[in-house]
Order: sequence, then C-alpha cells, then structure tokens
Amino acid sequence: TVPAKRALVSCCGGRPTQDGLTVPMAAAMEEFLREDRHGFMGEVAAIVSSGNGGTHLLHTLEIVAAVSFTRPRAILDAGLPSLLLPLLDSENTKIKFAAHHAIEKLIGGRPSSRPDVNGQVGNDSDGDGRKFRLFLRDQLCPRLLLSLSDETNPIRRSALGALGSLGSTDWESFRHGGEDPACLEPVEVAYMSAIVGRCIEDEPAAEVRASACRAIGHVCAAGAGGSDKIWGTLSSSMRSCLRDSNQLVRCMALLAVGNLVQAATVLGTAQEGEDLVDLCNATVGCIYDKNEKIISSAIRTLGHIIYFYHSVDVSYSSEWASLREIMLKTSEQVISIFADKIKVAVDLCQGDLVGLSW
Repeated sequence: TVPAKRALVSCCGGRPTQDGLTVPMAAAMEEFLREDRHGFMGEVAAIVSSGNGGTHLLHTLEIVAAVSFTRPRAILDAGLPSLLLPLLDSENTKIKFAAHHAIEKLIGGRPSSRPDVNGQVGNDSDGDGRKFRLFLRDQLCPRLLLSLSDETNPIRRSALGALGSLGSTDWESFRHGGEDPACLEPVEVAYMSAIVGRCIEDEPAAEVRASACRAIGHVCAAGAGGSDKIWGTLSSSMRSCLRDSNQLVRCMALLAVGNLVQAATVLGTAQEGEDLVDLCNATVGCIYDKNEKIISSAIRTLGHIIYFYHSVDVSYSSEWASLREIMLKTSEQVISIFADKIKVAVDLCQGDLVGLSW
C-alpha cells in the first residue's frame, strides 16, 4: 500500500542534510535488513524478477531506490542489479523510470561514491564491489548510454545522474577492460561524447542540459577528465552552456568547467590555449550574472583557471600567448569585481548572508 511504502522509504533515510551529507538509515530498518528474519529482500527480488507491471511493482521499485542509497549492500546481496536491468526497457514508462531511478541511487549510494553523515567515505574494494564494477562496465553502463536518447526527459536525467555518480575506481576498472590500451581512446571520451551529443547539442530541455553538465562535472571530479582528448570533446559545448539562457544550465556548466580545469591541473596537462581563453572569457561574463549562486560558481571556476595557468609550465609556449594576454587584460577587471564583492560582503557582515555564498 502507499502508506506502507512511504513508511519504509522514510525509514531508509537518504535525505540530504544542510551540510551536504546524507541522513542515515534508521537503526531499526538497518537491523531489519541485516537480520532479514522475514526474508524481506528475497520477497523484493521476487517481485522485481516477475516484471509484472502495476502499482505493486512500482511501489517495490521505489523501496529498492530508497534502500539502494543508504544500504546498497542489501541490494547487491539480493542480486537485484541484474534483475533491474531488463526493466530499463519496460514498455511502462513509470516502471522504466523507477528502474532507472533505482539504478541511479544504487550507483551513487555505494560507500566509495559519497560521504556518510560523519563525513567518512567508505570502501567497496571487496569481491562483491569488484564484481559489481564489472557488471557496470560490461552491461549496465552501456545500457545507460542508450537511455541518453530516450524520449522521456526524466529517464534521460536519471541516466545522466547514474553516469555522473561513477567513482574513480569505476573509471579505473573501465580502462582495464582486457583490450590493448594503446589501440583505444580513453573510455571517458566515448562517454563524454555521448553525453554531449545526445543531451547538450540540440537538446531542447534545459533541465536535461543542466543534468548533462552536472554529470560531466562529476565525471571530471572523479579524475576522468584531464586528458587532452576530453578537453577537445568538451570545450566547445561547455563554452556554449556558459552562455545558456537557463540559469541552472549556466551554474552546472561552471561546475563542469571548474572540475575539468582542476583535473587538467592535477595531471599537469597543457591544453589548447585558445580553448582556455574562450572558457575564461565566458566564465568572467558569468561573474556579472544576477543569480548569486552563479556568481559564486563563476568565482570558484575562475580560481581554478588562474591556478591552472600558474601551475602548468606554459610560460614560453607561443600557443599560450593569447592566454597570457587575456590573463593580463582581465586581471584588473577581475580585481575590480572582487573588490566590489568584498565591499558588499563587509557591509553586510553584521546581517544575514544567506544565499551570498560567494
């Protein structure tokens, strides 16, 4: 029933806290799942395996999604990932979306993907964790790439959320797929190209474009975005998204660009100077935005660009002459902008600064 589903989902926790962490699962629910005295997860697996559409299956999938985010081990132990896979092709749109949502929560809920309420990041490097990563690489993620072309916006967004939740260990596993690495382009390039081509270029839905930028930002943050091929794949589309008419798209594009540049800094990769100049100009333009969150994101991203410029040895490269010029031209402008912001912050420091995260 709906009340039973709501009660179970509430007990599973998973709600975000104000400091960006996650409310843990209720202790009673944790014990209930751990001891499994009533064969609850076996019953859940049987319902999902039947694949019979209807309210009962839909409610069960919502419970699976809730459990996936706060106790993914219970989902793995019950063998649910392989049972969810066929439902990604369900003819029932609600069932299809619920299955995608459960997968998204499962990928994002694993210990290696997020901190718990105490700020600690776990580890899923045991046998079951490795087995699931192989399942991700060989079956689930290739299927999620197909979902990026689905006609339903929520399904595309959920698939993007799942791909954006992949961790650094996942990408490392993807890179060692048994093929000769010298004959392959980085696997991240194929995924990034799919995201850009299917969910940014010519994508009419702003919420999908924003989700795509967010996924790209998270992939880059997982250490999978620093290569020159990734840079070439993303620079043009990110420049366009930084000037998008939708505020959320601009905000998520700034996240993506900041993480992209940060990944390049870590790898010490000297990217195309012209591309970085264009991204720098577009980022500076966002500092004048009326939305406070975009201003905050623009300042953060510009910091990453400046740090990259001074960290990677490009001082004597002729192809970076235009970047050096733009850095000199914008330095006074940026200092002036920051001075104005600091003055506002000082004037308001005795009051309420909610929303002025910059």
